Amino acid sequence: ANGLTVLRIGRNMDDSNKVLIRMKADDLNKAKEFSKALKEDINNAGYAVDPKISYVTVIRDDSSYTDIKERALVSYHVKDFDAWGKMYDEKGKATRELHGLIDRGLARGVEDSNMVYILFAVSDMRKARTRLNSSEVRKILRNMGVDGRMTISYYKVVQ
Repeated sequence: ANGLTVLRIGRNMDDSNKVLIRMKADDLNKAKEFSKALKEDINNAGYAVDPKISYVTVIRDDSSYTDIKERALVSYHVKDFDAWGKMYDEKGKATRELHGLIDRGLARGVEDSNMVYILFAVSDMRKARTRLNSSEVRKILRNMGVDGRMTISYYKVVQ
């Protein structure tokens, strides 16, 4: 009724009480109305939870089958999405894969088009966590024009 289709559901690997629900919206305004009502319902039910909802435009989406269930969702703000994107592609998919990070999706924010969202399948969690938390990656990101804090969520696909 709200034009939302559930694509994936994941459970956070660091806090199993957190879930990530990835949906496709046929109508952005309907999705926003639904989200507003959902937040009100949660508050009225007495839960002290403020769901984080991000509206994005998907740039790349690899929805091909993989038996890898672990994921990393990385987000941060950049000065210039197009300049960042060129450098991101130059850094190379193969290099990311060496560190256990397999490109699955790339999106940018609807309200702020310089907000970046990257979805990875994780083939080696130890390597991926080490890489994403490394000073080398922080330096690379600064050079790519990242001007905000990187947020990383690790989760496991359950549906």
